[in-house]
Amino acid sequence: MTSEHVDVLIVGAGLSGIGAACHLRRRHPGRTYATGGVPVPDARTDGCYINYPDLDLADPAWNTSGVSAAQLYYRGGYPRLQEVKARWDPRNVFRHGLSVVPPTSGS
Repeated sequence: MTSEHVDVLIVGAGLSGIGAACHLRRRHPGRTYATGGVPVPDARTDGCYINYPDLDLADPAWNTSGVSAAQLYYRGGYPRLQEVKARWDPRNVFRHGLSVVPPTSGS
């Protein structure tokens, strides 16, 4: 994998991210920007920010990183969050596209 330096990397933001990159390029032409990709946890990033649930991260056609959306957003805490979900919302009433899924009987 090649590592290219950019000043700002806008990840998983769809059209709003592309718009932000265009705006930044006009305002700060001396900087470099890139859009796209999946913020896989590594030495530079800790994953995703749940206040921006990006449904593309749950779609294998877009997220080809091999890291699940649950791991990107919740890291190792996902099994515990599933326990809490099972206790307080067993019928999965409160949900959105990337919310914690109740555990299946086998997990």
